Amino acid sequence: QVQKSRSMLERLEERLSPKSKAKSAKSEAEANMDEEETHPDAHEEEPSESDPGQSLLQFSSSMYIALETEDAVKIEVMRMGNTQQRSTVHYSTKPGTAKEGINFESTKGVLEFEEGDIEKHLYVPLKRIGIWKLGTEFSIHLLNDPPPENATLSIYTHFARVKILDMSTFPAERFSKNLEGPCSDTNYLRRLLLGYIRWNWRHSPAIRSGTVKMLILAALNDLYILLKFYVKLLLVDTVLTGKVSNPLQHLAELAAAVVVPYAILHLLAAWEVKWAVAGKSRMVLQKALLTKFLNYEEEKREEMNSADLVIAVVRDVEHLVVGGYIQMVKLWEAVGKLLVLLIYQMTSPYISGSDVKGLRVQPFPLLLTMLFPLFLITFLCLRARITNIHVREMDDMQVALASQVSRIYGNYRMIADYSRRPFFENRFVTRIQEYNKTRQQATTVLLNNNTFPGWISIIAYASYMVFAGLRVIDDTYPADQRLSLGLYVTTLDLINTMGTAWQDIYKCLLEMQGSFPALTVVVSFINRSTTIVHRMESGRSMREETRNQRGALRQTVQSVEATSGSGLRVDMMSIKVSNLVVAYGSNPLHTSKGELKIPGEMSVNQGELVCLVGPIGHGKSTVLKVLGGALFSTSGTTFVPAHLRLLHVSHEPMFFSGSLYENLIFGCTPNHPDAAVERVAAVCRRLGIPEEFVAEVAKGKDGAHNIWREVLSHTYKVLFHIARALVANPEVLILHKPLMALPEASSAHLVKIFREFCDKKGIEQDPSKVRLRRPRTCIFTCSRTLGLLNADKTFLITAESGIQELDGQVKEDFQAKQAHEHLTDHHLERLRNRSTTGSTQKEQPDEEHENESLTLSVRDLEDVP
Repeated sequence: QVQKSRSMLERLEERLSPKSKAKSAKSEAEANMDEEETHPDAHEEEPSESDPGQSLLQFSSSMYIALETEDAVKIEVMRMGNTQQRSTVHYSTKPGTAKEGINFESTKGVLEFEEGDIEKHLYVPLKRIGIWKLGTEFSIHLLNDPPPENATLSIYTHFARVKILDMSTFPAERFSKNLEGPCSDTNYLRRLLLGYIRWNWRHSPAIRSGTVKMLILAALNDLYILLKFYVKLLLVDTVLTGKVSNPLQHLAELAAAVVVPYAILHLLAAWEVKWAVAGKSRMVLQKALLTKFLNYEEEKREEMNSADLVIAVVRDVEHLVVGGYIQMVKLWEAVGKLLVLLIYQMTSPYISGSDVKGLRVQPFPLLLTMLFPLFLITFLCLRARITNIHVREMDDMQVALASQVSRIYGNYRMIADYSRRPFFENRFVTRIQEYNKTRQQATTVLLNNNTFPGWISIIAYASYMVFAGLRVIDDTYPADQRLSLGLYVTTLDLINTMGTAWQDIYKCLLEMQGSFPALTVVVSFINRSTTIVHRMESGRSMREETRNQRGALRQTVQSVEATSGSGLRVDMMSIKVSNLVVAYGSNPLHTSKGELKIPGEMSVNQGELVCLVGPIGHGKSTVLKVLGGALFSTSGTTFVPAHLRLLHVSHEPMFFSGSLYENLIFGCTPNHPDAAVERVAAVCRRLGIPEEFVAEVAKGKDGAHNIWREVLSHTYKVLFHIARALVANPEVLILHKPLMALPEASSAHLVKIFREFCDKKGIEQDPSKVRLRRPRTCIFTCSRTLGLLNADKTFLITAESGIQELDGQVKEDFQAKQAHEHLTDHHLERLRNRSTTGSTQKEQPDEEHENESLTLSVRDLEDVP
């Protein structure tokens, strides 16, 4: 039986080998015929430096990252192709979120490449602001107007983005303590809130000018209160007592004095909405939270769930802006109200024209002005701890409730499939009850806090009503101690207004204190570590290594660019990974130290199709993530030439709300030829996507806007996911498990597409200009022998041996092993079932094993007992 199995494997190998050779011969024949073919959907491609007599100019990278503390950012421009002539090109910066004169100095000029020059540097001066600011960026462009001299610009990297990083602590450097959780130090939180208010005032001229306008409007409202007191005092003590000769005229003047200012204040209040101070403050923080989340380290991002981010952006930012910064304006208005009341107390006896010869300033309102803050501050300090605890508990329960809803939404299919709806409904009801309980407790605490100043105000009001009223109606009081009716009425109103003002101050302080939990969340999220610094360091080291390798190639390969025109030095640089050590934190699936060590080296030439194989969990995906910049190694070497456009494609298909076409051009520059509707539809058609979906893609941006993750089957989601990557047309394409969810026939076709992507340097590009295009490299992980059969190189990654390249014999052995497992696990089981049932009918092969290069038919197994 063993001999027969070996014999069948040998026959299988004989069947596979000719096909593999024929396939390679066919690819070479197709490459030779490229210049003779013309595709209707082709478009003008990027000129190449391999074109005789042409120079190609481009930036050394599509992204440059600099620190705000640096004086200038260094930009490199590469010249490739013919370097034996003089070339010139104009360049200019363009502002983005970084503004000229504020974040950087506008820079423009001409780069001159003399004979033999392959690279030129230019510097863009940066400016320091002195306060924390979210990372900003601008762009720099090589210009076609005026046209370059003796050179052509790359259509992909003729412009580059420049990101300016601020590595200081939000909201100020003195708060370098990173709040990773709740903080119970109330004094520190008060300083932190003042730091945020100061930062919000300084960082944006629009917010600062809007705040100044709001403060002026608050002061005008306070002056209007003073005006109404004076009007009431004059009305009672002068006009109504008959002390004026023309009372109707005075009444009309007093009425106008009240109505006209109110109309003006109403108009200003309507304009206040357009100043949008709160909206601009929210936008800065919300953008900072989202930007930071998109750049978090992988471990920090995995610690969060969607509800954490949603609650922080929607609720916590609102609490911080309204409860923190906007309350400062309201506090200013309340304090101003007390100030005008004090002015009224000092001036009211003179305004009333009273003949009282004694004490003109009443002591009771002044005494109340001094005692009121003492009572409130004492009460506020005593209640600060219990208030923070209950507000934080309520916020935490709200986050937990939102998190549970998010998890139920994301796992609905599993809940329904396992009939666990009642369990999750009951658990959700329990969570709601817990939230309602904490909310009730917090509401009770806040209600008691808010009513305390009201009690002080009403007690003072009642006391003055009794004791001062006697001085108005009792004739036994001496003349110098009696009060006029107008002064008595307005003083009662003054005490009531004073109580309201202190209530407003107290509520402002409570709101600020209540914003502490939101403040800690926002500060914690914004100050979490990100990958931007790693990307900056990695980008600089890649550019330096690219420069060094290019210089070495220039010494060893002198004639390639200058004479033959058959290739480029930069296209001879290899993509390398060696001796990686990746930290995974506390992940229990890896070593006890939280590190995954992958020894060995992988070297890939540009233009190759590379397959990674190996056991599950031994590091295949980690290697791809490090290459794609999704992970950063703590040790080892990773090198991808800096000028190459690299695209890292995860395993899970993802879609956003929009048309299919908009989803597919997600990786393209707007209005780029790669994003042409005809080409995108042709790529989909090449992948075997049904014509009805291709017709939907052909509608462009006018196509249906659906939730595509719900509309499409999993197979079509995978195909569109891969189509998006091919439409983007990167120079290095990295794919995680692209064949896993596809049937055998579709997988075989997809591998052929990858083969064509590398051989013809792109999919659905002009075949007559294949020699003018830059190499395309594809690296993917695969668990099927399809990858081994078609790949230029195959690397085996295991925990024991690390990275190993499989030579021809090892690939054949691996293929035979896979075929043997295929034989024993599938066909023998089918024959065993057939012999058990005694069936004499001829068995048909499975659809999912239709690939003719791999499938063993039943006839191959007829002699197996």
